[in-house]
Parts: sequence; structure tokens; C-alpha cells
Amino acid sequence: MKPKASFYVKIKLPPATSAETREALSEIITRVASRFSFQGLEDWAITLGAHEKVLGAEREFHDLRGKGTLSEDMRVYFAKKADGVIFAKLLSSAIGDLKISAPRALGKTDWMKEWRKHYRTQVIRQGRAGLAIVPAWKKPPASPKASVKIWPGQAFGTGTHATTRLCLEAYLREAPSLGNKFNLLDFGAGTGVLALGAMALAAQSGQKISALAVESDPEALAQAGKNARLNRRKLGLSLKLHRGEKYEFVFANVLAPVLLKFRKPLKDACQPGGFLVLSGILSAEADRFAEEFHQKGLELLSIEREGDWASLSWRRR
Repeated sequence: MKPKASFYVKIKLPPATSAETREALSEIITRVASRFSFQGLEDWAITLGAHEKVLGAEREFHDLRGKGTLSEDMRVYFAKKADGVIFAKLLSSAIGDLKISAPRALGKTDWMKEWRKHYRTQVIRQGRAGLAIVPAWKKPPASPKASVKIWPGQAFGTGTHATTRLCLEAYLREAPSLGNKFNLLDFGAGTGVLALGAMALAAQSGQKISALAVESDPEALAQAGKNARLNRRKLGLSLKLHRGEKYEFVFANVLAPVLLKFRKPLKDACQPGGFLVLSGILSAEADRFAEEFHQKGLELLSIEREGDWASLSWRRR
């Protein structure tokens, strides 16, 4: 589909804005945009439809002068200029200090091609082992040999986010010690990228995994199922975590408040001797979070950081 013309409003956050403030502002921006039937993807979003006024949103992250301080620009796209004007007014009333541009015109664009440009193959390595996370419409690279194809749909998890990489790096470190056969849980699975990535790595190393994806969003869970079929993997799917089931490896890549809410069920789901890998935690909050999450029978193995994000690896005793 090629719209004849479209408009976008550009929103810029100050370079010194903290990670916590950026996350809060992004949430407010998304809520305001939702009044226009906004739907988002991890890095680039595009929605098209007869009843949708917002065509999409783009987040651009820039490293400022090598200092590691990130600024964030967001663009929200509209079919009509008037909708962009209304959106800017609503956002200005919600957040007073943002720099919000007037609606700017775009030329003719094939949005589906533009959307795909922003997803590239991601390679995650740990020592000699590695995994390629490949957009569904691209060919896997020759190296590494283990790969997983992902079609994001509207679910989180394309491999581009630091939390996804941190979780899979933890898997590459810890999973070899689990033996040839074990069970794996992906809690808050999104696209299923973590479970499917682990299954691809296991197949390459000769291990056998029985994996379950737990996701409370039915649409995201359906997307995980589609990705499992795309990769010819048998992935269990569930809308909730069931008590009594045990797993030697547990991923939980969700927001920190959700991790704390499910701290006991996640610990209970982890088999003694198994590993529990958590992410979705801001790097600056990781040490304090570790203290809050700690429970008897859990040993903190490491805290790993990448940019604004962190992962915590635990061993169940």
C-alpha cells in the first residue's frame, strides 16, 4: 500500500534526560498516540488501515560525541496534517518541556519496504558459540551456524533490543552445563525469540530442549506460535504460568515491576540446580533490584549491563 502523502510530527528529548525519564515520557507519548489507534513495534512501527489515523512511529537513538549519553527522537506519522496538529497539542498539554515540531510532509513511500529496512540480522556470540537472529524475509548468514527467523508482528522481541541480547548471552554462558536434555521456560515471551533462539542453539550443540512460551497477550502469543512454525520448532504456548511445573532454564524478560510481582512463582518454576535469567531492568537500578528480588535458595551469579539495560543471572540451590 502506498499512501499518496503523509505527515509526521518529530518529538525530541533533551540529551541529558535520564533513562527513567525517557521511559516515562515514551509511555506518555504512546498513551497520547493511542487515541489515534497507534500500535507500536520495538524499534520501528507502521500501521495502515482504513480506520487508523496514525501510520506509525520511529525511535532513533544517537550516541552523542562518544560519551554514551543517549538522546531519543520519536516520529509519529499521520495520514492527514490536521491529525498531526491535534496530536501535537494533546502531547504539549501532557508534557510541557518537549520539543515538538509542526507536522512535516513526506513524499510517496512504500511503507512496508521502509518498515523492513529497520530490521537487520543480529548476531550474538559468546566464545565460539553464536546465534543469528534473522528477519523472516532475509537469508541467514553463513556464520554462525545456529539461526532463528523472527517475524515481529506486534510483539516485542526482534533481537535488536539490549535485553534480548543480554538474555541470550546468559544462555550461551550457562546452558552448556545443563546436560543433553532439559526443559526451558520463556516468561513474557513476546515473539518467542528467546525460546526459539535457545532451541536453535541446542539443536546445533546436540542438546534437546522442551520449551514453553508464557505470554499474557493473546496476539503476542499467537505471533510466537507463528514464529515457531516458521522455524519448524515445537514450542509450547500458554497464557499463564502454571504452578508445579519445573524448568532447568528460565528466561523472564519483562518490566521490573512484573518481575517483582512474580518473584516467588519464577523462583518456584526454576528446578534446583537450574538457571533463572532476568532482564527488562534498568542498568542504574540493577543492584537495588537484585536486593529486592533475592530469595532464599537463589544465588546471584552475575549482573551484566549493556547501555541503559541490565540482566541478572541466578542459580537455584
